[in-house]
Amino acid sequence: MTIGVMKHPFYLTAYKGNPYIVFFAEKDGDPMGNAESMNVMLAVARQEGNDMFFVGGDSNNQPFIAYKRDKKK
Repeated sequence: MTIGVMKHPFYLTAYKGNPYIVFFAEKDGDPMGNAESMNVMLAVARQEGNDMFFVGGDSNNQPFIAYKRDKKK
């Protein structure tokens, strides 16, 4: 998984029925020393380029951010 320019190992699972990503960042020299997590959801559109990906906090009391697919040039 890439966030900005940083690459992180991750896994996709389900937590309480919701799709959930856990990813790892470096801490004190350990590349997997800091685990972070987030709720995710994909809304599939009829036209592939219009799909939307939603990322929310690790608690259901935090809002989601919507992302659209990059258009290839």
